[in-house]
Order: sequence, then C-alpha cells, then structure tokens
Amino acid sequence: MTAEAGKLAASLDLEKGPIMHVALFQRGPAQPVRLFVTVHHLAIDGVSWRPLLEDLETVYTQIRNKQPVSLPPKSSSFKQWSEKLVDWVGTEALALSAAEVAVSATRHGQSANSTNSISFNPNGANSVSDTHTVSVKLNTDETRALLQDVPNAYNTNINDALLTAAALAFAPGSENGRLSITLEGHGREEEVVSGVDLTRTVGWFTTHYPVHLETPNSEPGAALKAIKEQLRQVPSKGLSYGVLRYLGSDSPLTDQPEPEVLFNYLGQFERSLPPSELFKLVRPLQADISPRNQRPHTLEINAVIMADQLHIDWTFSPQRITIADVQTLANNFIAELRDLIDHCTSVEITESTLSDFDLVDFDTDSFDQLADMLSSQL
Repeated sequence: MTAEAGKLAASLDLEKGPIMHVALFQRGPAQPVRLFVTVHHLAIDGVSWRPLLEDLETVYTQIRNKQPVSLPPKSSSFKQWSEKLVDWVGTEALALSAAEVAVSATRHGQSANSTNSISFNPNGANSVSDTHTVSVKLNTDETRALLQDVPNAYNTNINDALLTAAALAFAPGSENGRLSITLEGHGREEEVVSGVDLTRTVGWFTTHYPVHLETPNSEPGAALKAIKEQLRQVPSKGLSYGVLRYLGSDSPLTDQPEPEVLFNYLGQFERSLPPSELFKLVRPLQADISPRNQRPHTLEINAVIMADQLHIDWTFSPQRITIADVQTLANNFIAELRDLIDHCTSVEITESTLSDFDLVDFDTDSFDQLADMLSSQL
C-alpha cells in the first residue's frame, strides 16, 4: 500500500495532469479500508483539507442514506482571489504598504537581503536529498502553558513567543542581536483584500515575507514585548510583500535574496481537520518533495502541536551548516522558550503594549514612559 501510494504521488504532473489522485485500498476481511488522497501542493494547502474532507464526508453520508447530494455554497475561487491581488497593484493602499515595507527595513538598520551571522557554507549542496533534521519538543504541561498562560501576560500569540525564543537563541551569533528570518503564513488575509470569502476555498495561499527582529536584552518579558511590537508593524500581515515582489513592476524587492532562515508555525495539528465519525487519520498530512529539488533556505524551522505537545523540527543540509551548530541552536531555542513560559506564568496582571491601542504620534519609548507614570499612581 505504501509503495502504491508513493507511485500515485510521484505521478502527479502540474503541466499535463493529473494534479490529484484518490485510491481506495481494500485490506482484506475484517480490516478497515484505507482511503488515500494526494494533491499537488500548488493546488492545495494545509487549510484546504478541512473543507475538502468535510465535503467528502457530507457526500458519502448523503449517498449512503439515499439522499440527494447537496453541498454548502462555494466561497470565492482562487481565481477571484488572484484577480483581487492583481487589482491591488497600483492602488493607494498598496503604495502605503510599500512605504511601510521600506520604513520597516530602515527602522531595523538593514535591508531584506541581509543574512544572519551564523556559520554556514554558501557553496555547500542544499537539495532535499541532502537534508538532516534535528528535533526538540515541549512536554504536555509546557505546551498547555504556552497556549493558555503565555498569551495572558502581554496580549501576545504563540507566534510572538516562538519567534522571541528564536531571536534569543540566535542572539549570541547574530549581528547586533538582530535576526533576519523569512516567515511563512497561511496567506488567507481576507481582512486585507476586501470582497472575498475564503472559508471553503481550496488552493495554495501561503505567504513568505522577511522580518528583521531585534531583542533589546535577554530578559524574557522585555524581549517578548519587543518582538510583539516589531511583528505588529509588518504591513498587511506580509501579504503586500509578495504582491509587491512578484506582481509589481520595477519593484526594488524583485531581486532581493531571502534570509537564510525560514520559520513556519503550522498550528495545532488535531484542529486542522474537521471532527469526523467516518474518517480517522491514520497518517499525518505530509508533503512529499522530490529529492532533486533545491532548497531556497539554509535552515527551516517548522513548529507544530501534535498530541498536545509542541514539536520543532530544524531541517538543514549538513554541507551548509554543521549538525552540532544546529543542535546548539535547537537546544538554546527550547531553553529560551521554557524561560519565557516560566516568566509569563508568573505575571499576575496583563500588561498592554503600544500595539494594543490606536495611538497617534506615540512610539514605544513614549508609551512605556506613560505606562510607568500611570502605574506609579495606582
């Protein structure tokens, strides 16, 4: 079954088709059947599996009960979304985002093509077949605290905490405590592009955009608040960067290389799929990539919560960066994250930061001074 599934996945052809295969494996008497579904990644992302499997179960149940097949109304198509992005080019709103992208790069004292001061060999082989992975994880109690307790301290989200730990882990080897990193997001930013509904849309919407993170010091609370504010300054949740780089004409972003490090938080795995009485996932969702593919980043950090535990995989080519160096980074990351959890669970009253308010002509330093003055009077 595994061999046959591999053949089906390998036979997908984006140019000539098919881009999807579905196979039903009969495993003998008293054995549950296995339904295998494979789709080319350019046609689907992780978020798409929820409406796809919901519809599959709905249709199966209706047919089994001899009912007419009826599905909920479709949402906006991927084509409509793409056309909206093209229409966005040249608008005043996108021009403002372009200015914000430039200001953001200047504010952090570096441009989007800067790299981190980690020791790697730029001439080393970097194909998928060359990769090695170092993995670390939190236990169940630590993961629960990360999800439930940490956000309450400073009105943050899990990405804020994970990227703070990453910035602190890289800090000893980064120039002036700065970390340049490419963030991967789900890209379904409906509040940025008006007039679309992507709740039931199947497609690949993923965004990649660079951020330049700077930690003022290694104190967990100060670092978390600083990273939170820097991430809130990213225009259009990174969507405008891709539009400007790939759809805009004469964009200065077009030829800029990406940072060497990519970070992606994939969310809570069990919640990425709909609850089902019919289907049970027997293997995690996975993306099969040709071993001949060249990797665009030296180091990929992928975090996901499975079985109530945070797992972080550090994938790289040992011909670019040593296993020992990556193991040190991974160990530093998990240590910084645990320190952050311990700190945030000790904070008794939620502390707001500048991005929690719609304030005009205020910077972070002015806001902190105002907050200190007000707290001293309480």
